[in-house]
Parts: sequence; structure tokens; C-alpha cells
Amino acid sequence: MPTLHHWLTSTAGREQRHASGLERRLRAAADLKVLARHRQDPPSLACEGCGYDDSWPLTKNISDCPELLDMAAGYGLTPETIATLDRPTEPKAGPTFADVLSNAASHLRHGRHPLSMLDIAWSIAKLLDAVAESAAQDGGAIQNSTDEAALAVAREVLGQDGGQK
Repeated sequence: MPTLHHWLTSTAGREQRHASGLERRLRAAADLKVLARHRQDPPSLACEGCGYDDSWPLTKNISDCPELLDMAAGYGLTPETIATLDRPTEPKAGPTFADVLSNAASHLRHGRHPLSMLDIAWSIAKLLDAVAESAAQDGGAIQNSTDEAALAVAREVLGQDGGQK
């Protein structure tokens, strides 16, 4: 099933292209402009068009946006049908960089599943890539101070290039 925003965008686009009567086509064109503003604000689920209050989104999930819900009613979408549409959800957070390093150190200390230094270096290099990718999606900032500290240790151990020589 599509999301509410996707359903509205495709419906308004279809209406703009195929509706008879100038008034209906103009209404659809106006709705598409509203949809361009009221969209998901990645990486969050918030509605970008609803804005923020003291850095907290006014609408935490795009599917709860009052503008989109009112617009959906105008296109005949009922609350029952809206309930069947997909709702964007937050991705599940994986272990932090520090968690993985701590786990590897614990395995080494207790002799469980001994890892070679190559295994550890490979894991750290892969995690460096994941943290860097995550930071790039967040505008270049690492959000978790624990990850930041672990990243500094890993860079010191592997060198600035993340062990990719």
C-alpha cells in the first residue's frame, strides 16, 4: 500500500492531467504545490511543511499532517481507507559503534569465540563506514557522543583512512 503522501501526490497528479474542467485541474495543481511543502523531512518522519516549535516537529509523522488529511477528504479518501495506507516508521536502531567494540573486547577477555586482530580491524573499518554514512545523512554531524568517542579510538588504532590502504 502507498503512504498517504504518495496516494495524494499520484491522485492530484492524475487529476491535473486528466480532469475535465479548468477549475478541477487548477485545484489539483494547487494541491501538488501544497504536497511539495508538506512532505517527509528526512531522516525524521516529521512533516516539513507543518514546521517546528523549539526544534520539535509540530507533526511528528507525515501521515498525521492535518493539511494532508484535509486534502485526502477532498479527494474522497475515507478514514477507513486512510487506516489501510502504509505509515512511515522509524528504522530500528542497531548497536552503536561502542557496543560492537565493547562486545569484541569482551569476547577477547573471556576467550569466547576468539577473534583475530584482522577480524577486529575489519569490523572497525566496516563500522567506520557505517558511522560516516550516518553522519553524512545527518548533515555531517555524529549525533551520539559514545559513537564519537569510539570513532576516535578506532581512527587512532587503524589510522585516519579507516584501515583501507
